[in-house]
Amino acid sequence: MRIVGTLAVALGLLGQATLASAESSFVVLGDMPYDEAGQTDSIRYMGSLLRQQNTDLVIHYGDLKGGGERCDDDLLEVRREIILGLVPGRVVFTPGDNDWTDCDRKSNGGYNELERLDRLRELFFTGPTPGGPDWQLVRQMPGYPENGRWQKDELQFVTLHVVGTSNGRRNIDLGKAERDQLSKKEAKEAEDKLKQEARERANARDLANVQWLSEAFAAAEDAKGLVVVMHTDPTDLDKKDRDHAHIACGGDVLKNCNPYKAIIDSLRLQAAEFERPVLLVHGSTKAYCLDKSYGKGVAPQLWRLNGPGDFVVIDAAVVTFDPTSSQPFEVTGLLSEHGVPAC
Repeated sequence: MRIVGTLAVALGLLGQATLASAESSFVVLGDMPYDEAGQTDSIRYMGSLLRQQNTDLVIHYGDLKGGGERCDDDLLEVRREIILGLVPGRVVFTPGDNDWTDCDRKSNGGYNELERLDRLRELFFTGPTPGGPDWQLVRQMPGYPENGRWQKDELQFVTLHVVGTSNGRRNIDLGKAERDQLSKKEAKEAEDKLKQEARERANARDLANVQWLSEAFAAAEDAKGLVVVMHTDPTDLDKKDRDHAHIACGGDVLKNCNPYKAIIDSLRLQAAEFERPVLLVHGSTKAYCLDKSYGKGVAPQLWRLNGPGDFVVIDAAVVTFDPTSSQPFEVTGLLSEHGVPAC
């Protein structure tokens, strides 16, 4: 796949399609900007195009920073202004693992990852609720303001907080500032306690996600399709998780389990019962593509879009919905104007 240049000015001048002209269209992007790759200018340029085209809905599926960038408040605040400024008031954001679970890495500042999650919620999900002329987001409250649900045109939308690093169950380290204040023994005890808490909170998030997804399907009674957006690829398991892929995390099962089994099983089952087109949008893995592999043998109308971003395809995806088509979700690059490849 050809990498789109930093500003892609030439492509941008090739007669961009007017997004507002399509009744059921929206834009998704994520895994950017990674500043070490010089992507900030690219995403700002995409924002200028989206505003020119009066785009009504943009969804960012997480990772607003690179895995090696620091998780300082200053950086998060700058990226918040960039992301939410793409089309002010009409951007929905769901977190990625780079945004909080990986913040305990030394290169990221050595933060307590749960503290960073709390801060992320303060920065991104306590302000005005996104909405447009014909849609208004509802948050999952109390406790999970990052999960949103809304209906626009013929589509019901839902965002779920599902991230990489085993959905926050692995690589849980005590923040450097806390560790420096403790003895070696105290630090070990504090870290063990933190790991227990992080895994319990991951289980609680899973329950909230499954409940929120069910509520979205219930709210889609009059919709002709449903779109689910989350950050991680639910089949992207590390080796330890693959060894226990048949065991769903939850309850007393805090590790040695599949962190995504509960949500993907729920999605497949409900998509099969829905009997209308469903699209799962995620990032995290590198293959920008569209296929139906996740619903194979269970939910024939379940589609999956592995969105652009990371270091591979620097673009946004324009998704147009036509419930009468054999391929109800058409995907085109905002900058490239090329269709999405099959997976």
